[in-house]
Amino acid sequence: MKVLILGSGIIGAGAVRQLVKYSDAAVVNADIDLTKAEAVAEKYGKDRVKAKRLDIDDHAGFVKFIKEENPDVVASTIGPFYKNAGKVYKACIAAGKNCVDVCDDIDGVSQAFAVDAEAKKAGITIVSGLGDSPGLTNILAKYCCDQLEIVEDINILWVAPLSEVGLAQYFHGIHCFAFPHQYVNGKLIDLDGKVTVEFGEPIGKIELLYCDHPEPFTLPRYIKGVKNVICAGAVWPEVPGLSMSAIAGFKDYLMQPVKLRGAEITPIEVLSHMAFNLVQKQIEQWKVDGREYRYGGTIIEVKGSKGGKKTKLTFSGVGKGMTTTPRTLVTVAKMVAAGQVKVKGAYAAEGCVDPQDFMKAFSEGFATIKTMPADKPNEFIVDIVPV
Repeated sequence: MKVLILGSGIIGAGAVRQLVKYSDAAVVNADIDLTKAEAVAEKYGKDRVKAKRLDIDDHAGFVKFIKEENPDVVASTIGPFYKNAGKVYKACIAAGKNCVDVCDDIDGVSQAFAVDAEAKKAGITIVSGLGDSPGLTNILAKYCCDQLEIVEDINILWVAPLSEVGLAQYFHGIHCFAFPHQYVNGKLIDLDGKVTVEFGEPIGKIELLYCDHPEPFTLPRYIKGVKNVICAGAVWPEVPGLSMSAIAGFKDYLMQPVKLRGAEITPIEVLSHMAFNLVQKQIEQWKVDGREYRYGGTIIEVKGSKGGKKTKLTFSGVGKGMTTTPRTLVTVAKMVAAGQVKVKGAYAAEGCVDPQDFMKAFSEGFATIKTMPADKPNEFIVDIVPV
């Protein structure tokens, strides 16, 4: 098996690590910054990992690169996906290679669905949105939905550790909190909102904002009859004076280019770089103070009925770092490469990945998924084992 990992940031490097540790796959790590790719190869073993420079904006060169490397699957971590997802899908279609990614915004997954017919014609599989949220959330939500006869509501609730967030994720975060869509009463609508959620220690109770993650867009495509799908998230901890709700308040101006010293730049670029740099300084101070803010959490709630009785199923988990995102990506990448995902075309995870097969593959050497005690038969918990 050969896997081409696009991107050498936090998630890309994590995906390389997962492949080296939990498979015998040959790995190519490609990034526009060759130095970053070489650092990843050096860290995880040059005998298994080849570092390459790649510019995905050069379509012809990108297609040629994929054909020459000839991987079984291309796994992309290059965000922000509202800008970059379509470039990867089109190159993989032209090269005739399967593709998976960690796309985490509606604009990106829309680009996948737009090339569904082309992917089918090319005989390839594209699976968009394979991180923690979306990805793990979608698959576990599908597992819960499969246990019910009628599904009414799905709530996806998450909090990400601020110290594990890279620059591209600031672009994504500002974009998704500023332009949230939710699926309400059978329709996808623009909807701002907040919800306060208890995640347990060490995160505790935290306020989440509605966000533009793909779950409200994709789950209704595959879950018949669902009325409402809500997705809300936050980063933890919130830095004073740098709240996402405040930044998202600039939504009317974020994407409008302005001229600055003869160059055009969008406000979202300025805000993303500013927020990222400020947080890096805050992280250094946390280290000095002996604080550790590396925990994230996810809660998936599915409400409906079975046997005429109202039923609520819940998955919940709190883990350290961002390991579930690359783990989910790598798990499905291996399933696609091995032929376990048999459909051709473009899909979200819940549309083509069998939850039971996924959970077996995901859990191997990493995590367990089990029911709660008998007095809570409709609740589940994901025990994350740090790797």
